[in-house]
Amino acid sequence: VYILATIEIEPKTINLRSKGRWITCYIELPEGHDVNDIDVSTVKMNNKILAESNPTEIGDHNGNSVLDLMTKFDRTKVEVLLNATQVKLWMTCKANGKLFEGRASIKVI
Repeated sequence: VYILATIEIEPKTINLRSKGRWITCYIELPEGHDVNDIDVSTVKMNNKILAESNPTEIGDHNGNSVLDLMTKFDRTKVEVLLNATQVKLWMTCKANGKLFEGRASIKVI
């Protein structure tokens, strides 16, 4: 059973003709859980693509006073998942042996 996490993916719109290198994901865990406990080696997109082990960063990307973990995904691997104009992506990860999942949508042009 997964515990709901909040995720944000950047860029919010992916132009398949651009040459960007990364897709960035910010993961917030619910109250009572600490993003410092996320095992980065367990962070996956759509149960297929592992997050890069570097770079990662703990911060407050959206300024809501809740810490998040920033992870990066290889853009060329993510593009394989993209086949429509609006795509739902999900992240899963483990922290302290607990499973977390979050979902977000991006636009594809």
